Amino acid sequence: MQYPEKWTQELFDELEAEGTYWSNHKPHGEKMDDIKKQIEPWLEAIRKDAKARAEKMNVKRYTYQPGNGTRYDLIYGKVPASVYGTTDKLVEAQGEHTQTMLTWMKSGGSGGGTIVFDLAPCSGYLAEKMNIGTGDAVALIRFLHEQGEAVYLEE
Repeated sequence: MQYPEKWTQELFDELEAEGTYWSNHKPHGEKMDDIKKQIEPWLEAIRKDAKARAEKMNVKRYTYQPGNGTRYDLIYGKVPASVYGTTDKLVEAQGEHTQTMLTWMKSGGSGGGTIVFDLAPCSGYLAEKMNIGTGDAVALIRFLHEQGEAVYLEE
């Protein structure tokens, strides 16, 4: 996917100098049609890429009860690697690379912390990144281990 070369502060400065003003993060004025024409191919490419990535996702919902008195409502699986930003451009992950995703739907099944990782995590890493307690992180590490993921099992 190619991204517009000038989709930076430079573009916004140029538009402002030409008399285009911004309201609610949307341009107004005579340049609006020009802006739409410039970014629409980029937005269409993003839509297609997002659809293709969504079709490659392989996630399932699980109820995990490890015997610690907690029922974990989890979404777990493999997701395609993503597009990530640098200071001046967007970079695509290459190839068919996937990452592991784990979400604990701890808010009554309506939301919770998610982690996406490549390398074997430990419970401390999960606790920090998902903002959960150590006991819950250990249980989630055991879940990942039972699913065949490489993890660090601490004593």
